[in-house]
Amino acid sequence: MPPVGPLVRSRFLVRVSREDGDAAYFHSLLGTSLVLNPAAEALLDGFAAPTAVDRLTPELRTLVARRFLVDATADERAEFVHHMRPDAPETGAHLQGLLLLAAEQCNLACPYCIKDKLMDLRPDRPQARIAVETARHAIDAFLAVAERGPHTDLGLQFRGGEALLNAEVVLDATRYMRARWTRGDVVVSMVSNATLVTDALARSLAELGITVEVSLDGPRAVHDLVRVTKGGRPTYDRVVAGFARLVAAGVEVTNVNTTVTAETLPLIDASFFAELARLGVRHVNLEPDVLRPVLADPRELAARVLEMRALANAHGVELLGCWGRAVRALALVRQGAALPPPADYALLIVDALGHVVPWEYNGVADLGPVADLPAVLASEGFRRHAESRSAGRIPECVGCEVEGLCQGNASTTLVYERATGRSGLFEHRCELIRAMTRGVVATANAFDVPALRSSRLWRRRPRRRRAAVARRAAVLDTAGPRGR
Repeated sequence: MPPVGPLVRSRFLVRVSREDGDAAYFHSLLGTSLVLNPAAEALLDGFAAPTAVDRLTPELRTLVARRFLVDATADERAEFVHHMRPDAPETGAHLQGLLLLAAEQCNLACPYCIKDKLMDLRPDRPQARIAVETARHAIDAFLAVAERGPHTDLGLQFRGGEALLNAEVVLDATRYMRARWTRGDVVVSMVSNATLVTDALARSLAELGITVEVSLDGPRAVHDLVRVTKGGRPTYDRVVAGFARLVAAGVEVTNVNTTVTAETLPLIDASFFAELARLGVRHVNLEPDVLRPVLADPRELAARVLEMRALANAHGVELLGCWGRAVRALALVRQGAALPPPADYALLIVDALGHVVPWEYNGVADLGPVADLPAVLASEGFRRHAESRSAGRIPECVGCEVEGLCQGNASTTLVYERATGRSGLFEHRCELIRAMTRGVVATANAFDVPALRSSRLWRRRPRRRRAAVARRAAVLDTAGPRGR
C-alpha cells in the first residue's frame, strides 16, 4: 500500500559520491541502499518538501519501498526503535546469545589490550576464570528466559582474556547447553590467540562444531613486535602452529583478527595477505588500536585501511573489522533482511564471577548475579542499560550517519575515555567508522540491486561485475542470524 498523504524525502538518507558520477545512498537507520544516477537524484530531490502524488510510478514505488520517500507525517525514528526492540527489557525476549567470559586472564601481554586497561579501572575486582558450575548456572538462567522467547537458534560465545586458559569450561558448557536446548541449534564460537591449541583440543573443538577466530597481528617480524608473552617472548610460530592444528582437525576458523598500532601499521604490506592466503585464511578483521590512535587524523587512517583492504582483496582475502559493522548491516539488508541485525543488545554477557555485565570488557559495576536473572532483567540498572544500547536510542549515537547500522560500536572506548579523562578517543573511533563506511560504499558495486537492473533510474553494470558484487555480498554476510 502506498503511504497516506504527501511524500517527503527521508531525513535519514546519507549520500556518498562515486567516481562514475553516480551516488550511493543509504538510510542511516534502516540500512536500505541504492545507487542513483543524476536523473534519479533529481527525482528524489524533488521531494525535499512534502509533495502530494496522485500516482506512484515504478520509480517512485522503488523509492518508497526503500524508505527513501516516506509519508510526511511518519516518525521514522520511533518506528525504527519499536521494530528493533518491540519487547520490554525485563522479558529478555531480545536475548539470542550468551557470552561467557571464560577466562579473564591472558597468557600474552599485548600493549594495546583494552580488556586489561578496562579491568585495571577496577583494582578491587581480580581477573578470574569461570567455574564449570557457574557456567552451567548461567546457561540454565539464560535458557529459562529463552524458553519464553521467540528464538529457535541460539548463540554461545566464549571470550577472555584467553578463553582456552579455561578449555575445560569451553567444552563442558558447549555440551551442556546443546543437551539442554532442543528447540533449535546452538551456534558456538570463540576468540583465541591459538597459542594453547593442542592436537587433542583441536579435535574436541571440531567434534563440537565450535568455530574460532584467531588473532594474528602481521607477518612474523610485525606480529612479534606486539603480541608477546608476559615474559616478552615472541609468539608468531606458536600462533601459526595452533592455527594449523585447528585447520587440520577440521575446525572452522572463521577469520583472523589483526590489531594494528602506530608502530606496526607502516610495516604491513601485501606480503602479509599473501601469507594469510597461503594459510587458507579468507577473512580478516583488522582493528586499529582504539586506546592510542594509530594516526592522528581518522580520515587518513581510514584511507590507509582502505588501501590495505584493496591489497587483501587482490589475494582473495576479505578485510573488515568491528568498524565494518555498518557495512555488514548494509549488506544484510540488501540481501533481504528487514532491518539491520541487532548488535550487542542481543547478547547476555556473564563475567567469570557469574555476574551479568553491560560490556564484554567491563570497566564498570556489574548488573547483578546471573543466578537471579529474572531480578536482574527487572532491575532499573538493566532497564537503563538495555535502553541506552537499543538502536535508535543510544545517546552518544543519535544523529550519526551510521546510527542504526553501527549501533554504538565505539561505546566501550567512551567508557574508557570517561574513566580516564583521555578525551577524543571516542570521536576518533566514530569518525574512523564513518569514513570507512563511506569509503567502502564509494568504491564497491555493492549497492546494485538485482531487481532494479533494468530500471531507467539505475545504470546497468556489466554482468561479470555484478557477479563479483554478489560474491562480495555473500562474504560480507557474517553478522549472525538475520532479522526478518
